[in-house]
Amino acid sequence: MTFPRGCAPASHLLLTTLSLVMLPLGAARADGSCPELTLEAGVVTALPAILEVGQTLGGMAALSVGYGPFIYGVRASVSQAEEFSSTWRITHTEMRLRALGGVRAAAGRGTWILRLGLGLSVVHEGRERHDAANVSLPGAAADQSAWAAVPAIDLEGGLVLNVYSDWGLSLFAGPTLHFGSITDGAHWGWTGSGAVVWTP
Repeated sequence: MTFPRGCAPASHLLLTTLSLVMLPLGAARADGSCPELTLEAGVVTALPAILEVGQTLGGMAALSVGYGPFIYGVRASVSQAEEFSSTWRITHTEMRLRALGGVRAAAGRGTWILRLGLGLSVVHEGRERHDAANVSLPGAAADQSAWAAVPAIDLEGGLVLNVYSDWGLSLFAGPTLHFGSITDGAHWGWTGSGAVVWTP
């Protein structure tokens, strides 16, 4: 794997890491120019993948590379939501893993981006009985847990704004579709994120 001599060492390292996941991105452009890398780290909120109500909140990180008007990358997030019933406290912890592809357009100090994410949402559900310390029910566990992996598609639009030198801010939001037997078909939701951006 070779890169143009003018590329920064950080770009070499990040692009090599990304190429392990998305091999076609491992080479420099045919015209010898450096890839445009973007690293995001911030917060994410979304409707839960399986729960019908509530809202998850957590952290996210994304790595993408741009070639002309196109971008490719990966994103991961971990978030959590809690709901209560008359008997249980229900906690959903979600890890969303996405491969990204999209288009972009520069606008002054910012870049407008529309990106599609494909991947899985891995969900852990934990249930804890409210009255577990006071009531003993034969055959009834005080705590229960289960795992599930749900296929998902995200469509996000957003803006990456350069603030100072290599640093900036990003805001993204858009609809999410989870589907499969666990969700009894299609389960629509939304996701949004805000992040600090580094473009080495």
